[in-house]
Amino acid sequence: MLLYWWPRCSTCREARQALHERGVRPEERDYFARPLTPEELRELAAAAGGVRLLVATGSPSFRRLGRSLEGLSDAELEAHVLAEPRLLRRPLLRTSDGRVLVGARAIREGAP
Repeated sequence: MLLYWWPRCSTCREARQALHERGVRPEERDYFARPLTPEELRELAAAAGGVRLLVATGSPSFRRLGRSLEGLSDAELEAHVLAEPRLLRRPLLRTSDGRVLVGARAIREGAP
């Protein structure tokens, strides 16, 4: 398992703690310190059900784009997420069976 997180994010820290309390200690990747590659983002998006499900549409970074989710192609969304990691919903957990759980609630409820 691999936890994609940002240590400065309280939601990420809470999800990580919830995993640890259940004895689950995934590998961890601070994707601000070590950004995703285009290939990694595409793989995560495919496993999660599409890049649109990975975009934090309520974030100030998304609002600054001045566009709606529907007004952007998947390729444009990928480019924006790669340029601005704050657009990526967090945390993400890639499970050992290849699923990608998006957000703290999904991780708390769906992680092994």
